Amino acid sequence: MTVRELVLLRHGPVEVAQGVCYGRTDVAPRGDPRELAVWAQAQIDPEAWIVSSPARRCTALAHALVAQRDACGSPLHPKPDDAQCGLSRAAPCIDPRFAEMHFGAWEMRRYDSIDHDAIALWAADTLGFRPPGGESVGDLCARVHAALDDWTRAAPSLVVVTHGGPMRAALGYLLRWPAQRWTTQQLHFGSLIRLRCEDGHWHFVEHRTAPLSASVGTATVAT
Repeated sequence: MTVRELVLLRHGPVEVAQGVCYGRTDVAPRGDPRELAVWAQAQIDPEAWIVSSPARRCTALAHALVAQRDACGSPLHPKPDDAQCGLSRAAPCIDPRFAEMHFGAWEMRRYDSIDHDAIALWAADTLGFRPPGGESVGDLCARVHAALDDWTRAAPSLVVVTHGGPMRAALGYLLRWPAQRWTTQQLHFGSLIRLRCEDGHWHFVEHRTAPLSASVGTATVAT
């Protein structure tokens, strides 16, 4: 079944100092994810499947979303696709392909402490450069694109709780944006992007940011 709607949701603030690279590192979320879950639940389809990166900063939010949906009394009507995939919309589905980029030896280092020549190489080859022991943006895109293909075939309405990197990769892939556009897309903590599929083509609908302490609430709606 073709997905009618896809919501990409970035996790909330984390317990990491500004300027530190923490891509794949499983850092702790800062504060109670319920604040963001309450806001996001009002923006999403109550019957959507919720898929999450395995990182704690995402799973905490995904579980809070499910709990908020239950608290609101939103009924979950069984669908044929649920049984076909052997999964349940009553709990988040964890997919490691939506994890953030692996920065290898750069993980948990300040960006200003990383060799300037290496940063320059990355800037010159954004998609192909790999930090030592890590993965490239191209590697991230390959796994995110595969995950999107699988999930958008399975679920008519989908919420993916993930990170900035996978969200940008999804935008470039589904909206066919050039790399210069999607790699520089600004996504604050609590960013929510809604896409819809019509006649096999994905369209941008809106980009909202939760009014959290670490990000000012905004809304940009497609014309």
